[in-house]
Amino acid sequence: MYDVWAALPDGSDQDTLSDGVYRLLTGPPNIQGMAFSKDGNALYLAQKGTVNSIIAITGFKNR
Repeated sequence: MYDVWAALPDGSDQDTLSDGVYRLLTGPPNIQGMAFSKDGNALYLAQKGTVNSIIAITGFKNR
């Protein structure tokens, strides 16, 4: 079992530290690859198994 995590960029304090880390997804087995869309608003995960599939996570706000 795997977890997919995301780190927020540094905010206005500019202390070079992320302003938060969040678990986006828990448990997708057999993840073969991941990529963001060109606009940065969606994350795609390729899953290989008995049924091959693409998982899309949307709702990111690209600054």
